[in-house]
Amino acid sequence: MMWVLSLLVMVSLGGGVRVTPWSQGAPAASPERGTSQEKREVPERPLPDEEEEEYIIGPEDLLEIRVFEQPDLSGDVRVSLKGYIRILPFAEPIRAAGYTEHQLADIIREKLMALFKNPQVVVRVKESRSRFVAVIGAVRKPDRYEIVRGTRLLNLLAAAGGVTENAGNTIHIIRTGKRPAASASEAVGEVEPRLEVVDLRQLLSGQWDLVNTLIYPGDIVSVPEADQIFVTGNVVNPNAFRIRGDMTLTKAIALAGGLRPHSQKNKVTILRHVPGRSERVEIVVDLEKVERDQVKDVPLEPNDIVFVPSSSMRNVGMAMLNAFSLGAASQLIWLLR
Repeated sequence: MMWVLSLLVMVSLGGGVRVTPWSQGAPAASPERGTSQEKREVPERPLPDEEEEEYIIGPEDLLEIRVFEQPDLSGDVRVSLKGYIRILPFAEPIRAAGYTEHQLADIIREKLMALFKNPQVVVRVKESRSRFVAVIGAVRKPDRYEIVRGTRLLNLLAAAGGVTENAGNTIHIIRTGKRPAASASEAVGEVEPRLEVVDLRQLLSGQWDLVNTLIYPGDIVSVPEADQIFVTGNVVNPNAFRIRGDMTLTKAIALAGGLRPHSQKNKVTILRHVPGRSERVEIVVDLEKVERDQVKDVPLEPNDIVFVPSSSMRNVGMAMLNAFSLGAASQLIWLLR
């Protein structure tokens, strides 16, 4: 998706997130025919962040360092791209990225103890350039967001305008950044890239203690759109439908408005892609037996195509395409390749 570049705008939001849009979000997509119009709002301030971790220094941050009664050792210094600073009287650079202001002050103080008795050091971040998180997918304002302090997932989603009606039931958090050191004596945490999956339903239902995880600089928060199934043939409303929770054959047919007269209920067909095979497999289901509880309802998988034949349909392929709108038909042709 191509977005039009815009001027950088700094908008201060509560909860430790400052919005720094680098592009204009794409216009909200109009709801699909047959899809649910449920509203999935994120609270504006779901949880305060006052008790979260302190700000973690990052590359290119501007630091103010003050040594009490030592003006020659005080001043502003920029963190290098590799995360180091150089200050007098030390010849070797000092690692700054990955530490809090207090941790870095303790590191500098410990080094100065070889020169002064009980030195007092204060470190303050004057300018931040490195604390960004990307929010992508089914949110109203996908963009980069600057984390001023440690922030929770819900606060970040609120800053992104909340999730859209097309959002699925999960959120993917791709951990790519560094983790703060637990203390000044501990090395900065290098984290292997990994994926964390959060249940959006739990998040929006208030189970924050379970899933409202901390978001760190460098993380990518992705809200995938819900998977789809396709229902066509002799039904009232043939269309594509988004999967909300568990989806079965009878639920899918109900979403399509039910069966039309003269349906061949004993020959309902599910076309399913199986990994490793070029063609889709056909699963023929006797819907009458399902309705009489003689056989179990069939769970559907993402991108399944449900076809309900009628006694007048001879060419299954053309009947499937004729039952779809033009847009849905093009999707179906692509899926059947």
